[in-house]
Amino acid sequence: MMSKIYIHGAYALHQRLGYRLRRLSNLMKARLDMNLAPLGVSRLDSCALSGVGLKHICTPSGIADHIGITRQATSLLLLQVRNDGLIEQSFEETDDRSRRLGLTKKGQEV
Repeated sequence: MMSKIYIHGAYALHQRLGYRLRRLSNLMKARLDMNLAPLGVSRLDSCALSGVGLKHICTPSGIADHIGITRQATSLLLLQVRNDGLIEQSFEETDDRSRRLGLTKKGQEV
């Protein structure tokens, strides 16, 4: 049988810093999603675009480090934004394995 849990006055959830920070984070994410929706990009897409366009990060591994996601997730993300025509990928002349990223005209407009 479950015992009743009493919330002590010292544990007021809505007054806790962690709760407030999480709530603020959720509100900021929702606001950003709302602002990005008319552009047709997600938060993750915008992180990749800003990494390439504003931070001048030109490699997939640099984007992974910038966003804080795995290389595999970065590959999927870059495939998506390339298919959307936002980022272009080229290969180094000296090494076909080395990729360089750049914004397309459409990506620059976003």
